[in-house]
Amino acid sequence: MKLDGFRILGWAIPLFCIALAGFLIWSGYSRLGSANLSLSAAQMSVQSASLARDEAEKKSGQARFAAVPLTQTEEPKFLNGLRDHAATRSIKINRWLGHPASAPGEISPVAMGTQDPATLDPAIKSIIRVSGDLTIQGTYENIRNFLGDLSSSNRLYLLSDLKWARKDDLVELTVTVTRFLDPTLTPGDIAPDGKKRT
Repeated sequence: MKLDGFRILGWAIPLFCIALAGFLIWSGYSRLGSANLSLSAAQMSVQSASLARDEAEKKSGQARFAAVPLTQTEEPKFLNGLRDHAATRSIKINRWLGHPASAPGEISPVAMGTQDPATLDPAIKSIIRVSGDLTIQGTYENIRNFLGDLSSSNRLYLLSDLKWARKDDLVELTVTVTRFLDPTLTPGDIAPDGKKRT
C-alpha cells in the first residue's frame, strides 16, 4: 500500500503535537518541583532565622511585643515615647490626632464591622487596634531616621498613609501610626524580668 505525503503528514503532525505537549508538561512539572524545593528551603531558612532571632531576643532581654496591656498609662507613655524619639532626631511634632479604638479582634481597618466574633482567631480575639495621625516636620534624613526608630522598636507599630510635603526648607510628613493593645495582658506578661519596655 503506497503512502502519500499528505497521509504521512496527517500522522506525523498529531504525533509531533502529542510529543511536544508531553515535553511541555514534563518541563512544567520539573519547574514546579524545583520551585517547591526552593520554597521549602526558603521556609526552613525563615524558620531558622526566626528561631535565631527569638533566641537572641531572649538572651538580650529585648523581646518585641505585638501588643501591650491596656492601662491608663499606656497612651501617655506612647506619646512621651514619640516625643523622645522626635527630640533625639531633631524633628518637631506639629500634630497628633487620635482615632477611635477598634472593637476587640478587628485589627484590620478593612474588616471593621464585618467580622463575626465567632470566626476570629483566638490569638487576636482580644486585640484592640488604636491609631492616630501624626504630623511631623524636619529634614528628610531626620524624619527617615525617626521612622526607622519606630520600625525597630521592641513594640509593633504599623505606619501607613504617608503624605510628604515641602514646608519652607524642611519636609512635613503626615503618617498614620497604629499600635495594638490586649486587655487580657498585664504588665508582668511583657516584662517578667523587670526590665523597661518602651
